[in-house]
Amino acid sequence: MVRLLPPTSRPQAPRPRRAAVAPAFTLMEVIVAVAIMALLATAIMPRLSGLATRRFDLAVTQASDLVMMFAQREMAGPSPVGLDLLVGRDGERRLRLLVLTPPPGQPDAEELAEWRVDPFVRPVTLPIEVDPDSIRLVVDDEELDIRFQPFAHVPGDRRPRIELLLASADGTRVGRIVLPPYAIGPDVLIGSDPRGGGGFGEGRAPIDLDAAGRSREDW
Repeated sequence: MVRLLPPTSRPQAPRPRRAAVAPAFTLMEVIVAVAIMALLATAIMPRLSGLATRRFDLAVTQASDLVMMFAQREMAGPSPVGLDLLVGRDGERRLRLLVLTPPPGQPDAEELAEWRVDPFVRPVTLPIEVDPDSIRLVVDDEELDIRFQPFAHVPGDRRPRIELLLASADGTRVGRIVLPPYAIGPDVLIGSDPRGGGGFGEGRAPIDLDAAGRSREDW
């Protein structure tokens, strides 16, 4: 019996594949996408700007609280107090309230006292919304660089007029914190032009009520 074998199929040459064509956008689709992105940017940018403004204003408020604690420590505490600006390796800047403290267990060793951060007052970390080059401390019209040496004051001595200035990174807002002599808290002004708002601390100056004819007014 003869067995027939099926005919061998010849291998066929592979058909060339067509290159995949990426779907293209029509001009109308591009125009619609650009319009949507513009609307989103219009809605988001004011919120981002408002957030930056709030963060700057909060930093100025926290710095004013630190200055107020400086005034209270200076008026009520026995140890010298100070203000400084610590610049970290990553560029982070922190305002700190310092107290001149003797070594532990040696309360009478004043010659060995060191500046330490007040444990009851949290340092103020300044956000990126604050221009680092705008931070200035002016003491009796003399500008001090508190990055390298703290501004110190000894309780009992006349306290000078202290002014702390901060500006926003975009240059649109300025914060001004002024602590007049003998005041228990600073005057604060935050805005686009704080120097146009008049002098600070003038209301705290002593007034002769008899000479001003105001001795019978209700206070």
